[in-house]
Amino acid sequence: MNQSSWDTRIYCPLDTLEVLGGESIDRNGIDNFALRYQYFLSEKEAGKFEISATSLPPHYRSLIENLLHRQTELVRQLSRNDHYQFYCGQGKVDWRMVVGLGGEHVQETNMTLDHVYGVPIIPGSAIKGIVRSWVIQNHFNGREELTLKSLEGLEDEELKNNINDFQQVFGTQGQSGGVRFLTAYPAQGQAKLELDIINSHFPDYYAGQDLPTDDQKTNPIKFLTIEESIYRFIILSKDKRQLQLAEDWMKSALTQQGIGAKTAIGYGYFQHLQNRKLERDFAPFETVARQIKAPLSSDDNLEALKNCLSQFAPVATSTEEFRTIEEIGGIEDIPEDWIEHDITHVMLSVLGEEIWTNYKDQALVSRRLNLPNLRYSSDVFSDLRQLKKEDRLTLQEALLKLAFDSEVTGQTYPTGDPNGKEIHFSIEHGIINLLGYRN
Repeated sequence: MNQSSWDTRIYCPLDTLEVLGGESIDRNGIDNFALRYQYFLSEKEAGKFEISATSLPPHYRSLIENLLHRQTELVRQLSRNDHYQFYCGQGKVDWRMVVGLGGEHVQETNMTLDHVYGVPIIPGSAIKGIVRSWVIQNHFNGREELTLKSLEGLEDEELKNNINDFQQVFGTQGQSGGVRFLTAYPAQGQAKLELDIINSHFPDYYAGQDLPTDDQKTNPIKFLTIEESIYRFIILSKDKRQLQLAEDWMKSALTQQGIGAKTAIGYGYFQHLQNRKLERDFAPFETVARQIKAPLSSDDNLEALKNCLSQFAPVATSTEEFRTIEEIGGIEDIPEDWIEHDITHVMLSVLGEEIWTNYKDQALVSRRLNLPNLRYSSDVFSDLRQLKKEDRLTLQEALLKLAFDSEVTGQTYPTGDPNGKEIHFSIEHGIINLLGYRN
């Protein structure tokens, strides 16, 4: 094989190569970043590879947003009825970071990527490990054996309390830990990648062939890093004190000790973690709260407002002038000045129409609605971006009318359009699928 053909060689099973299109495959056409980075490298000469993937594809922004959304929904489900409590925070990489540098790779330098989607992640196990390491160093003077001691017979109260806290959070051989560390994803839908090098100045010496002299040819090896990107961290626990301990320890570990490889030269350190609330089911309630003359600043009151709007919405989205009380399940949670009603029927008051209009306008301007009872299928997010603004608003307004009906399923719904064009979507078991346009 001649020199110019090295960069076209691909090493994979023949049947896989055939499916991919043979030796002439375009590496840039592979949209899974993990495949490009770990398997489809360019070979410049025998045994000399070059990384061909140095940035995430453009569509990864929506992909990462979907992963964040799925994780958010998981946390919501786990935290219902105070089953789990959680902490959510975001932190920016202070300089660079590489997690999983020692993983298997043809260049012996790697990066931890989601094995399905190829997104640069920080596994929950890595976060838990670095937090555990920080606690051992700072509370047990680096003596891990102390964390394994039995509490019975210990006279040192401070040590006894430290061991108990450690074992409650991280667990022991006989019990699981009380805190769950979730995978950290890039918080803004993107991660900035930057190449760095490991440069061996004495390759012959390390190969056992010569002394470490200055006349040896250097052998720079490139590897990818994450640079100045923001990641979202979530931990959960059923115990409030354990959660607070883990939160404090995690913040200290990430800012003081760093995570991943090469922390000794400044890699892996995060700037101060900022607390973040998970996105709410509805559009900003603070905006709606300001529209009504009531003290609704606390989280409890905002939650009450959300529940109230859930009942209020069927009236506000009705195509009829009024709805029966039975149809909306009662009116006890709706403020009296929002509605007008008799014994059996209810309709919006002037104030109610103003509140709903403001709420709806705030909700519809978002790129996607967060809807009660309904969830988007994975491919809808990219479809929404391709819709014209007026078409997206039309679709979301139609979804808003259906979102409060928990029985909606298995139907195809057209949205009205004055020009005769309709956007059709289906809902199956609460999952929204966008079907496209029909005339």
